[in-house]
Amino acid sequence: MKNEGEMMEAFGYLSYYYMMNNNFNRSKDYYVRMINLDPSSKENKIKGYVGIGSVEMRSTSTEKTNEGRLPYLSRATEAYNKILAIDPMNASAKSQIAYIHEFEASIKKGINPNEIKGIITNKTGQPLPYASIRVKDTAAENLSNSKGEFKFEIPQGSEILIISAKGYKSQEIPITKLRVYNVSLEQ
Repeated sequence: MKNEGEMMEAFGYLSYYYMMNNNFNRSKDYYVRMINLDPSSKENKIKGYVGIGSVEMRSTSTEKTNEGRLPYLSRATEAYNKILAIDPMNASAKSQIAYIHEFEASIKKGINPNEIKGIITNKTGQPLPYASIRVKDTAAENLSNSKGEFKFEIPQGSEILIISAKGYKSQEIPITKLRVYNVSLEQ
């Protein structure tokens, strides 16, 4: 293709520029253009996937929550795996994947799978202060604060939450993989 080298250089410059300015979607668009410029060029594809992996990794720095970083890391891993599909011996891609797995493990250690939180309200949406949030058949209990909010760690294997407040009907809520339980009680 005529001017392929110059096009790759331009795409590389523009994608890097947008990545450094936190315009990640625009940056990825240019990396995708690298991949698609010459469908027979393995080198262009690898450069494009390296770029996409870099953008996803950089995106984690703008994410405020640990849980929010995980999808970026997953997409970065996908990009590096695409490199390995083209070049199974690519040491850089293997190294990046190993780094991402360590990063994911450290993030997951910071995510407490037994911590739950939520807000207890009445049917009109008013917060219920000092409502009881109890794990059925255990001593684990917490009270909502003055804004109806609660947050605490429940025993592993817990199955049912019992939510109650003076003057309201108690509710039993099954514990699922969710970690946020916003509950509305009836009088």
